[in-house]
Amino acid sequence: MEMAQNANSETEALKYVNKALKLEPNNVDALILKAQIKANSNIDLLKKVEKILESGKKYLEDEGIYTEENIGDFWLILETRPYMRGMAFYLEMLIELSMFKNSIKVAESMLNLCKNDNLGIRYRLMALYAYFEDIEKGENLYKENMKYDDTQILLPASILYYKQRNFNKAKQILMKLEKSNKDTKKFFKIIIEGNLTSDKFEDFYGIYRPGTIEEYYLAFYEGMFLYSDVISYFEWAYNKLSKNSKK
Repeated sequence: MEMAQNANSETEALKYVNKALKLEPNNVDALILKAQIKANSNIDLLKKVEKILESGKKYLEDEGIYTEENIGDFWLILETRPYMRGMAFYLEMLIELSMFKNSIKVAESMLNLCKNDNLGIRYRLMALYAYFEDIEKGENLYKENMKYDDTQILLPASILYYKQRNFNKAKQILMKLEKSNKDTKKFFKIIIEGNLTSDKFEDFYGIYRPGTIEEYYLAFYEGMFLYSDVISYFEWAYNKLSKNSKK
């Protein structure tokens, strides 16, 4: 699989993927990589991935892994990891295709399978709840994660309350956000001045330091469907942060 991912051409990658599948025919990672090479469109790939995940689930059930006893502890069980990575890939595809309602179902299902959320699905879900202004589910997810002071939880939570016109709560979370991430005001200024550049997303994607501007770039990249439509929030928030710093 590593050789396939680092191959110089699709033909070479496919050769190594097929070798991997010969050794392990049910490996979801390999099947999805093969689907990516073979698919002729995004929708074609989406359908192929759905079939792969259906087969992956059945395989785990047949092996006695996908059981009520194990639900909640996925990822801790090594055999589930290719399936969970496949689910994460599927989630990203749905979001990229603006199939947000389906994205929520998949993200909620993943959190049910893995309570520890080793893949950070809660961040995507919090942004989706804020996008749809789902105050009940958004509040519950925020309360479950508020002790961690994660930028990617606090930012969409503040936006959620802002969109609900609960400005006091939005400001309360905003101040908590500024305290946990030293670059909050700096990043908000970049946004409202229109200086956000796409090359920064690539620089920070996948590798970043929590509590810095790098985490903001990652959050914005992964939640662009939400953040690009709420510039008014960033203007409001920057104003609040500026007034607070003068006190």
